[in-house]
Amino acid sequence: MGPIEIKQGDVGHGLDMQFWIDESAGTPMSLSGKTVRVFALEVDGSTVNERLTSFTVTDAATGKGTYTTTTADAATKGHVHLEFKIDDGTNIATIPSGGTIHLLITSALQVGLPA
Repeated sequence: MGPIEIKQGDVGHGLDMQFWIDESAGTPMSLSGKTVRVFALEVDGSTVNERLTSFTVTDAATGKGTYTTTTADAATKGHVHLEFKIDDGTNIATIPSGGTIHLLITSALQVGLPA
C-alpha cells in the first residue's frame, strides 16, 4: 500500500482503521478491554514519539477505530511512519506486524507564491 497523503499544517484528519487477527478469514481483532497506543517515527527519522490522544476505538468488537492526525504529524513536510501497539495488559500486538503505516506530508499551496 502506498502512503496516505495529507497537507502540511492540516490536522484532525480521521483515518479509519480496522485491525484483524486473520483478514482472509474475516476475523477481526477485538479491542474490548485493550489499550491502543500510537507511535510515530518523526520526519527527521531520529525520534519516535507516542501519540497519546490520537486513537479512538469506535467499535471494539470488530477492531475498528479512528486515528486522528495531530499537529505534530503535519508540522513538517516529509514522511511519518506509524505503528499501533494493542495492549491487553499481558500481551502486546504491534500493527502492522511488518513495516509501518506511511503518512506523506506534502506542501500546501500558498496563495501568491510561485509554483
